[in-house]
Amino acid sequence: ELQVWTGPRVKPRRRPPQDSVEEAEVPENVLTTQQQVAALQPTGVHVVENDDETANEIAQMLGVDAELLVQMNKGTLSGLTKHAKLHKKTRLRIPPEDLRFERHTTSFRAAPSSSH
Repeated sequence: ELQVWTGPRVKPRRRPPQDSVEEAEVPENVLTTQQQVAALQPTGVHVVENDDETANEIAQMLGVDAELLVQMNKGTLSGLTKHAKLHKKTRLRIPPEDLRFERHTTSFRAAPSSSH
């Protein structure tokens, strides 16, 4: 026996038509997926020289983005953050200098060129 729903009606959410949604063009120098980050080739390896150095300090010393440094090494260093203290002889994969991590978009973008 069929039963008829007599409760309140719920309007479905209306989505804008596909052709009215503008897709932002992603520049070639922006990585947008974690797979792209994982495939990113490090420019080298840094070995921590002193106990209690942080990724933030090392990134500043090497001239790379601290967030990107953390993202590239999270898979091998459990619990890594910019401010986590590292042990002497910890090995860190170093990202390219021209990339930056943007947390709000979870993408990586080339840094604007600066004149010295």
